[in-house]
Amino acid sequence: MIWNITKIDEKLQSAVKEFEVFVLDERGVEVVAQTGGNKVEYDGKTLRIYHKNKRSFVFLLFVASAWKEGEARSFVCKDDFDDLCLLHDLSRNCVKTVETLKEFMRMLVLTGYDSIQLYMEDVYEIPEEPYFGYKRGRYAQEELSELVEYAERIGLECVPAVQTLAHLNCIARWERFSRRIIDFGDILLADEEETYELIENMFKSLRASFTTDKINIGMDEAHMVGLGKYLDKHGYTDRSSIIVRHLKRVCEIAEKYGFTRPMMWNDMFIRLANQGRFETPDRAPEEIVKLIPENISLAGWNYYSLDKGFYIDMLKMQKMFGRNVYFAGGVNNWHGITPQNKFALKQTEVAMQACRDMRVRNYILTSWGDDGGECSPFASLPAIAFAGANARGVQGYKSLFYTMTGIRYCDFLTLDLPNDVSEKSVAFTQLSKYMLYNDCFLGLMDSTVKAGDKEPFKGYAKTLARHAKKAKWGYLFRTQQRLAELLYIKYDLGVRTRKAYTERDTATLRALAENDYERLIKKAAAFYEVAKYQWHAESKPHGFEVQDYRMGGLRQRIVHLRERLTEYLDGKLARLEELEDEVLNVTCGIWEEGKGLDYRGLKNSVTAGVY
Repeated sequence: MIWNITKIDEKLQSAVKEFEVFVLDERGVEVVAQTGGNKVEYDGKTLRIYHKNKRSFVFLLFVASAWKEGEARSFVCKDDFDDLCLLHDLSRNCVKTVETLKEFMRMLVLTGYDSIQLYMEDVYEIPEEPYFGYKRGRYAQEELSELVEYAERIGLECVPAVQTLAHLNCIARWERFSRRIIDFGDILLADEEETYELIENMFKSLRASFTTDKINIGMDEAHMVGLGKYLDKHGYTDRSSIIVRHLKRVCEIAEKYGFTRPMMWNDMFIRLANQGRFETPDRAPEEIVKLIPENISLAGWNYYSLDKGFYIDMLKMQKMFGRNVYFAGGVNNWHGITPQNKFALKQTEVAMQACRDMRVRNYILTSWGDDGGECSPFASLPAIAFAGANARGVQGYKSLFYTMTGIRYCDFLTLDLPNDVSEKSVAFTQLSKYMLYNDCFLGLMDSTVKAGDKEPFKGYAKTLARHAKKAKWGYLFRTQQRLAELLYIKYDLGVRTRKAYTERDTATLRALAENDYERLIKKAAAFYEVAKYQWHAESKPHGFEVQDYRMGGLRQRIVHLRERLTEYLDGKLARLEELEDEVLNVTCGIWEEGKGLDYRGLKNSVTAGVY
């Protein structure tokens, strides 16, 4: 419909005008705004929006955009969640440009989110620390201020998500930090004044840009806390007491800079109370609970279970700590280039229902970037939109998705195709990543290959090529198309090469060298070009050097293997030792077929050697 918004508040008008999806004209349907409530009513002539804030106003106007002019309708937004948040990882090389994040923020408002957390381990400026985020594409304070100001303009809360204990591996490489304030690996040295000087500078820098009183201080997965420099300096100390003491100090500094509502991940408390395991303990230890600051919110997380009972038990335990509870699920787009929307839909549906059952009113949908930040956040829009619709009770979200993107929901889901396992089951897997880098001679992943597995990729490539013609999001589909084309050749190439070599079938080996390996070199080059375009369309250039080395190394390895095959066939090499090694089950026999192989990280499929 066409909207006439001339009679609403100027700040609301300003917010609406940031969204291209709205058609505005004084001759359109008159829009009336009233504060209070969370619903929209249309009597066929006038649209009345009862809103809580700018974000809810824009969201409700967008919901009404799918209605027919002259046909009375109404919609009451579900009130199950106080804070529906999207956490976007900017720390794993893919530092998104300011314009990309603005566009992403608009998508979040249209799909019903309240807030965005910008996850920045070291990619933000600290004036006192030149090596913090050095050569990483870190955000200047002015850039973050621009993002915060824009978020406020459209009604989205923008929250910093940082690390104040572990996950600081990129600063640990610099002697400025490693010599004095790194305990072990990527973990800061607790109970050290210089550590708290760094943390104070973190908060001081963030306060210069952010206006919210919320901050995510991280503190997750610090498994070796107290066992490095801390152990050398203080001797063995109860590690729960180290974390609680450190947390108290961090919260005091946060409050000093106006971050009065900190939150942290709760896994370290669970592990330390449960002999290092992440299973749900029977109780939260009282000696720890009483030391946790009252104003801290504790966030539990799980991205992989499809069992509602598991989440119910997890949330029961979280409530034992007696603090404000958040739960974090995920869009499952990490560890690879290809999204996993279909798995994320099922996981989100189950986890959200568990949160409702347990009256947990804060939900975070995480979009991590593990192992290089290769997957576009926009590739996960189907999962993001579903989570918003599920939280807000929107039934016709697929038609709204089309209005928002210009692409049908089911067509956008085809971006998942290169990760589809042959059984077509809904499973969490990084298949497209580990088979992309699986070495054609060493064949570490060849034990997972079955006859016919490669065949679907030919059809996947054709499907993706059709959608790649879209003007707006075509580049997302081109990236997955080129990946599918490459995998169609490469998926079982190692198996076929080893079989021909074992059988001394020189004619087949010659055909493979001259045809398949040669074609694969060209497909690798074509994939590199579209992956490079996607990166530079969304992110700062920093970090792509890793992709240059990865994809360049992939192509060079294929060139090298073709040369070795040719030399063997020409009698210059007596044997190809790599092809004579037995292929063992890469999972040591513990993988359940049909569930999807959860095998993460490029190095695990490239080599069994030091990398």
